[in-house]
Amino acid sequence: MKKIFLLGLGLTLGLTANARKLYIEPGGEINAVKKAVEALVAGDTLYVKSGTYEVDDLINVRHSGNRHHRICVFGYDSEPDKRPAVNPVFDFSKQPHTGDDTAKQFRGVLQNPNADYWYWRDIDITKSADS
Repeated sequence: MKKIFLLGLGLTLGLTANARKLYIEPGGEINAVKKAVEALVAGDTLYVKSGTYEVDDLINVRHSGNRHHRICVFGYDSEPDKRPAVNPVFDFSKQPHTGDDTAKQFRGVLQNPNADYWYWRDIDITKSADS
């Protein structure tokens, strides 16, 4: 299986013919994790290294996996196949927190009703405007 590795914006992509394994580390640009999550499609896995990821916008989960090809977002420390000692944190404190109308627009992660077969593990989501 041929793999191509790209590095940019704090995001490393390992591309294969059927599914992608993506790796992201803290320290990239704001909303890097948003871009990575929203780009996932059936069969992809995003490995999120422990640390804090600042997000100032809604993460909109639109794509669906299927029963044979889930979409996975997994936290990790040093090795992607091991559970982290400290979970990665998606920190939404930079979202506007100015009232009920704003909170309706700025949620942390919006899992759309038709976006099925997502598997989230060892990720902490905090401080969104609607929480």
